[in-house]
Formats: sequence, C-alpha cells, structure tokens
Amino acid sequence: MPSPAPSSFSKSTNVRFNMALMAATRPAFGLLASASPEWAERWAERTFCRTPPAQEPSPRAKSVLSAAFRFEVESPRGKIAVWRWGRGPAVLLMHGWGGRASQMTSFAAPLVAAGASAVAFDAPGHGASPGGSASLLSFADALEAVAGVSGPILGVLGHSLGAAAASFAVGHRGLDVPRLALVAPPSDPERYFLEHLGRLGIEPARRSSLSRRLARRLGCTWGDFFVPAQVRRFGRPVLVIHDREDRETSWHEGEAIARASAQAALVTTSGLGHRRILRDGAVVEGVVSFFAAPLAGASASTLSTHSAAGGVQ
Repeated sequence: MPSPAPSSFSKSTNVRFNMALMAATRPAFGLLASASPEWAERWAERTFCRTPPAQEPSPRAKSVLSAAFRFEVESPRGKIAVWRWGRGPAVLLMHGWGGRASQMTSFAAPLVAAGASAVAFDAPGHGASPGGSASLLSFADALEAVAGVSGPILGVLGHSLGAAAASFAVGHRGLDVPRLALVAPPSDPERYFLEHLGRLGIEPARRSSLSRRLARRLGCTWGDFFVPAQVRRFGRPVLVIHDREDRETSWHEGEAIARASAQAALVTTSGLGHRRILRDGAVVEGVVSFFAAPLAGASASTLSTHSAAGGVQ
C-alpha cells in the first residue's frame, strides 16, 4: 500500500530542503560533471525524475472519484491506480507532472453523458500509484498498461507532460487509438532537461553532451519525444488546447504541434493558465465533443471552429 500523503508542513519542509540542497551542491556539481560525465548524467536524471509531494484532491474531486470503479493495473513501473466511470468506449485521461487523476475529473460526467466512459489514472510516483520517481517513459508505460485493460478506446486526453507521453505512445510506439487531445502540451521535452542541467550548474557546452548520453542510456533519442513529429506520424485527428497565458508551457509550443499535422486543430484560451484550463466548462465541452463525434457520426473538423464563453477562440 502507498504510504499516506505527508502533511502540509512535511511537504513545504521537503521542498525547502531540496531547494537548499540543490543550491548548496550546485558549484560542486558543475566541477564534478567535468571529471565524471557518467556520474553527472545519473545524478541529473535522478533529481530531474524525482516526483513532487502528492497534492490532496479537492472535496469536489474526491466526490467524483468515489463514484468511480477503482482498480489497479500492473505496468513495467509498478502498480497503477485507475478510476473508471461509465460503460461505453473509453477515453483515457492522463494528468501531467506533479498531478494526479483527480485533476481530470471534470471530464468524467460529460463523457459518460455522451455515451463514452472516462478512465483516469495516477502515473507512477504520483497520487495513489507508488514510487518516488517518474519520467515521460514511465508515463507512456502506464498509459499503455491502462489501455490494455480498457476495452474499445475512443482516444487519449493528455495534459502537459501527459500530453507529451501520449504523443510518444501513439506516434513512436504505435499505441492504436482513433483520436488524441493535448492540453497545454510541451513541444520539445529535451528543453526542460537542458534547463534542469543549467540549474545544476552545468556549463552550456556540456549540457547537450549529457543530454545525449542520457538518451542513449534510455535506448532512445530526444527526437523520439519531439511532439510535433509524433503528431505528424500519428496521422489521425488531434485537438490541441493551449492558453495564451500559460506560464509553464508556452502557447507557441501548442501552436507548433497543431501546425505539424493537417488533421490537428488548435483551440486557444485566454486567462486559464496551465491547470485551471482543465476545469473550464467550454474546454470540457470542446474535448467531449471531439471524442464523442464518432459516436454521433459528426465530423472532427467541427472542432476547429469551436467557440464559447470563457475565453475559447
């Protein structure tokens, strides 16, 4: 069983401790990286993949989760906690880094009302799924494990890192789903690792080398994670939703992803940021319409002109 979530005091203390530790070791890390690139790569990966403390779901989200069928599936990264609402073909809901299934609960009832089912899960090291680390690869592993037990699938909705992992799973690994919706997606995950190396004190000239070493050790290249390329390879309907005021992943990243495929549509919101976008009524309506279109025999192209109150253009 996963250990109980730490108290608010524990969370804040852990965060302050980790920040202080990184600040204290930053100069030494930069020097040691020159002497041992392999050590630096492994330490950078460990700190980059360490999952943040679990956030407690809101009372509303808890209520929605309590109405779901709760089960677990095995993945290459351990057990995955899963919640399912409804009996129709499934839409898989994947949260982002530091998130959990409860963030995706706004989509559950509308999907069920449209004749689908909603299947949300906690990625490895997040929420009720055990572990202390995660990565884009482990997110993709979890998605594939959940897809394998979910029956007929209408598509996948991914938020933030979950969007990048979903793109990797369908484009690079060939996960067979009809539709893909990406909310606040990053276009190039390598950029975030390079920024992490910078925070550790690695000189710019060494960052790319360490990044390539890590990719080789993982058996891939960073190009395998490049979301526009995977969306282009996917070749099926894709809905991209991104807020102009997103401070974590730039709206321009979502625009670049949407431009990569003739079957992709971009919906822009304003004033919703990186996370509140998941609870906006117009966004939920647009996503549900996108996935429900095959059930109703509607054209996917209708999403490109979706507009409603709440800042959706």
